[in-house]
Amino acid sequence: MSISLLQRMRTHLDAGNLLDGYTVKYYRWSDQDLNGDGQVILFRMPGTEGDGAHVIQRPDIEITMLCNPDQVTAGDARMLQILQYLRANFETADDNPFGQVFNMWPIGAYTGPTYLQNNRALFNLVVRCMTTDH
Repeated sequence: MSISLLQRMRTHLDAGNLLDGYTVKYYRWSDQDLNGDGQVILFRMPGTEGDGAHVIQRPDIEITMLCNPDQVTAGDARMLQILQYLRANFETADDNPFGQVFNMWPIGAYTGPTYLQNNRALFNLVVRCMTTDH
């Protein structure tokens, strides 16, 4: 796992104002997140990745969004915005404090909503990154 790669993704999405209104987490949820309320976005590395070599690596980042029952439509719209943003802006800025990722693209469409027992909704998107230093 690499926190720096996850932070690069966060910085990239922050540049598009796509995390506004969401609490950002890395690696795992808490019981309070699952059982409470509020909108949360989780960044983690799912363990999958594309082909890599000693020069270029292609790790994946999983973006999972957790929404209140009354925010499912807004969550769906935000996940679509994230997908569209990554399709149009697949390169990170050179001034990203966590380093350069020179390509990142969604692998397919996002999934969701998937509902928890308490009616909180999950959306999920996997993004493949191309980097030289992971």
